[in-house]
Amino acid sequence: MSVVAHAIDQARTTTVDGRFYKTGTSDPLLDTSLTVRLQILNPSKNCLIYEEEYTNVNTQVSDGYFKFSMGSVIGAAKRTANDPGFSMAKIYNNYLNSFAVSANCPSGYVPLSGDERFLRIVVVPSATGLPENLAPEIALTSVPSASVAESVQGLKRDDMLVRNT
Repeated sequence: MSVVAHAIDQARTTTVDGRFYKTGTSDPLLDTSLTVRLQILNPSKNCLIYEEEYTNVNTQVSDGYFKFSMGSVIGAAKRTANDPGFSMAKIYNNYLNSFAVSANCPSGYVPLSGDERFLRIVVVPSATGLPENLAPEIALTSVPSASVAESVQGLKRDDMLVRNT
């Protein structure tokens, strides 16, 4: 008997959506030229391992709602000057991986098995021009997936209609 396993790369993008509110209120943040930064941090939240930025985001037409596709190839235009330039697969990998000491990762980071990453959302309203970190940061954890399954809802292959075989 032999067992074969295949690893599947982490998806390159993750959808980030929600609604922005004015600080300390339940009023939506309506801004025609908002800047939004999405950062991925280590579990201690002291090591920046990914950063992208969206400019001229118009939340006035959406009543404060937003939706971003976070993640990109190395060198993509939406990555910032602070982005250390890692692949998305490296960013989420906990196995035999490390992030060296840098200006945005002063102690370096060696992921442990099961380590989660955190998403920090930074907004810069056009009215103030001052960056605001939304709190709390959002835990990013993995969800098991399979490209081949032994059964579907308890049904084996022989119990299903299979086309083109």
